[in-house]
Amino acid sequence: MSNNSIVVGSLVLFKNKPALVQAVSDKFTISIDGGGVKKVRAKDIELIHPGPASSLGALELTGGNIQDAWEMIQGEEVSLEDLSELIYDTYSPASAWSTWLLISDGLYFSGSISTVYAKSQEDIDAVIKAKSDKEAGERLWNESIARIKSGQITTTDENNLKEVEKLAYGQSQASKVMRELNMDQSIEKAHNLLLRLGRWSEHTNPYPIRQGCPIESADGHVPELEEEVRTDLTHLQSYAIDDEGNKDPDDAISIDGDTLWIHIADVAALIKTGSELDHIAQSRGANLYIPEGCVHMLPQAVTTQLGLGLSEISPALSFGVTFNDDMSIKDVQLKPSLVKVTRMTYQETNEMLDQEPFAEIVTLTQAFEKRRLANGAASVDMPEVTIKVDDGKVTIRTLPRYDSREMVTNAMLIAGEAVALFCQENEISIPYVTQAPPEEFEVGDGLATHFANIRKFRRSEVKVGPDYHAGLGMDAYTRATSPLRRYTDLLVHQQIRTFIAGGTILTEDEVLEKISESQCAANAVRMAERESNKHWSLVYLMQNKEWTGTGVLVDKRDNRGTWIIPELNIQTKLSFKSDLSLNAEVQLSINNVDLPELISRFRIV
Repeated sequence: MSNNSIVVGSLVLFKNKPALVQAVSDKFTISIDGGGVKKVRAKDIELIHPGPASSLGALELTGGNIQDAWEMIQGEEVSLEDLSELIYDTYSPASAWSTWLLISDGLYFSGSISTVYAKSQEDIDAVIKAKSDKEAGERLWNESIARIKSGQITTTDENNLKEVEKLAYGQSQASKVMRELNMDQSIEKAHNLLLRLGRWSEHTNPYPIRQGCPIESADGHVPELEEEVRTDLTHLQSYAIDDEGNKDPDDAISIDGDTLWIHIADVAALIKTGSELDHIAQSRGANLYIPEGCVHMLPQAVTTQLGLGLSEISPALSFGVTFNDDMSIKDVQLKPSLVKVTRMTYQETNEMLDQEPFAEIVTLTQAFEKRRLANGAASVDMPEVTIKVDDGKVTIRTLPRYDSREMVTNAMLIAGEAVALFCQENEISIPYVTQAPPEEFEVGDGLATHFANIRKFRRSEVKVGPDYHAGLGMDAYTRATSPLRRYTDLLVHQQIRTFIAGGTILTEDEVLEKISESQCAANAVRMAERESNKHWSLVYLMQNKEWTGTGVLVDKRDNRGTWIIPELNIQTKLSFKSDLSLNAEVQLSINNVDLPELISRFRIV
């Protein structure tokens, strides 16, 4: 049927709905279902029946000889008018519209107003099955949503809960389930729902996955260490000093006359630039240290081969450093070496600091620290804790202030400056760590002063050129003492080893590209570590509901203050009525914990 046959009273199709033609001119005036009137173009409508149709009411017919009509037109093509007469024995506005609905339904017929075909039995069976499957799916969906609403989930809800988990892990932007439940589409709300349903418990730590960090240690083929000429330094008393339980010792110290030796696991001798393991480490950026354990950026076999003190004799890349009278670095030696390392804890070492060789190392490192402080280094002392999870039980331990820890820290800073100066002098492109000077520091020794000064620090940056590091008080610095744990340290070692061997080192642009990828991954690791520690600190409070402890006022605005709880290393904000001064101490108890929001609330007792 042609639209040229459309006259006043014709029944037409407009946006898949019936309409009645009221007037014809250059455009058609139509009335639509619901009482509206529109002016439309000829191409916007299709003729269903020329009319006259009096109204749009009562257009749908029931009954009819659908099965007989379907059988009669097998293998043929007919018009809507022909099919209407076969099914309803008439061609009227009502029968024409009812026939069109059957065509649109797509069960027995397909086609258009002008050309209609009968579907095959196979196609009909497929449509029936699809409709049945859809109805069954809708029924299962509605039943699942009802169970989720009531909190009575079963194994049949698995797929729907996985969808919520994807949002809670930050792997999707929205959840159909939560939309059905009229819930905000947020990570925290999804987390809360999973906790309420028992799908997750407080022991579920979502933060590494949210940050895109691998949650399994790296794997891959680890080659054997190649034979090469190494300087024998096994005659030195060398010590790898770490926290108790450390499993990846990658630095040790010794002293030989006026030379301080810092020995570092020789990871670059095994992990070559551009190798498969190099790419794996670069993509991970750093080890991920969370209270549940460590996710390594390199396979465990690398540590087994190279960890200092894990074998009687260990391969190392050793930095020998001598000093001028003002404790500036006089000379630097860099040598692939063999060392004999004794492993010790900070506590064990602390009890021996008045004995050699530790007494001599302490004297030297303290003099170096004095030079850094004179050069603008910040002296900031904030609480530090370690958080561990064992069989679901959380323990938080304050890190003791051992002088041995300060000794080792300064020795590693000496190595960082020595390597930076060596690479600068020899034009070796490496990642340098820099930090712009902050505003003038507050003066004082209280925790509030240290808190204020920490907030004044500028963000440190990793660059391919040396610059001043304000926090350390060093004119050139690089991280070079943890190649088992941090990719940029490994990159420094790779560049140095290539230079020593006379090979072609990476250009600035190539180093910058490696820095860019690895730092992006390392930033995600740091965020995952920070959020994981917050998470498990709150779980600790949930497990110890009667906890009380000391809070120190470190900042205040009128009668609202920021408090630090040293034994937990938690900050909280609380109002107070009395005129307390900074560094005032009060007793706090836990009020409540919101685990998905990472919020803990305390009260003064």
